[in-house]
Amino acid sequence: FINEIDPKIRDIQKNGNIKLGLISNLTKEKGLDDFLNIAKKSLKEKNLWEFELAGPLLNNRDFYLNQIKSLKNIKYYGQILEENKKIKFFNSVDFFIFLTSHQHESEPLVILEAISNGCIPITYNRGSIIELIPNSRLIIKNDNDIYTSVKTIIDDTFSKREFRKLSNLAFERFISLKNEAINNLVDLLKEIKKI
Repeated sequence: FINEIDPKIRDIQKNGNIKLGLISNLTKEKGLDDFLNIAKKSLKEKNLWEFELAGPLLNNRDFYLNQIKSLKNIKYYGQILEENKKIKFFNSVDFFIFLTSHQHESEPLVILEAISNGCIPITYNRGSIIELIPNSRLIIKNDNDIYTSVKTIIDDTFSKREFRKLSNLAFERFISLKNEAINNLVDLLKEIKKI
């Protein structure tokens, strides 16, 4: 589903700011409330985090728009459908925060898009998501203080100087998944040909 893969060597922005992003159908179940709460606490703590948000607001549109507008550390882009704009979104984000509460979340396309651009995902362990994540420490428990869990992952990543490493691992995980899918398709076509 991704025609050209052109990974960039990712590095933190020169101003020291860290960008966290979410692109999805924006609902509570897809992690919108958690994302907004992380942004609120970040603003309160006056840290250097910026938030990028994209996708359609499917429920309670006015309520969520008012919340988004009240947070000066969030940029909201609305729905992004064009592939080049999605790639630009993922390339501008350091961490992809996808905190879905769906117990049986299948392979979310947004995580695949994020890791194909070397964007580091932070998620809950839902459905088959764990198979997409390049490092198990990027999976948080949803019974913890979410802001603290995300902050710990980000702080550890930078204190251990692992940002580039995790970004590369994300991209390598995508390549591995893509190659596995291609091999499975080849095997399936061989089986069909036998029939």
